[in-house]
Amino acid sequence: MRKRLAGLISNGLNPFVVALVVILLLTYESTTNLADAFKWSLILTGLCLLPVYLAAVCFVRSGQLSAIFSNSRRQRTKIYLFGCACVAIAFIALWLLGAPTRLLASLVAGLSAGLLFMAINLWWKISVHTAFVTAAAVLLVILYGWMALLAIVKQAIPRRRANHGPVWSNVYLYCLGT
Repeated sequence: MRKRLAGLISNGLNPFVVALVVILLLTYESTTNLADAFKWSLILTGLCLLPVYLAAVCFVRSGQLSAIFSNSRRQRTKIYLFGCACVAIAFIALWLLGAPTRLLASLVAGLSAGLLFMAINLWWKISVHTAFVTAAAVLLVILYGWMALLAIVKQAIPRRRANHGPVWSNVYLYCLGT
């Protein structure tokens, strides 16, 4: 039961879901009205998120990836390259469309992180789930101040650690008392 719950949490808070939430928060905080936030959200989702997800699905179906998230370190390089290319294209498109500076800066940060993750992944397998949740936490602090970090830390530090699934899944398992 605990392992299944950890898997559900891990799948529910996967990098694509976390990225979508980040995009929505970032565009909302970067614009003066909901219409602009919606416009930039659609553009970013269409240029960064959706293509990478569809590429991952295609790679799994063609046997180039064993799974969307739990794959060997060697299989991840092409998805990192594709993701970085999507972010670079999104940056150029948003710059040409006159996007808010905060969105452009976020794309530069995302591209830098993607390149760094790809380089690290050449030698060590890193948790993309943890990286995305960490990036989301940093973004919350940037957008809403240190009180956001305190709220995250209060929820995220378990007193003990189960040995099932990613660490942040274990936080939820602990909070549920399992």
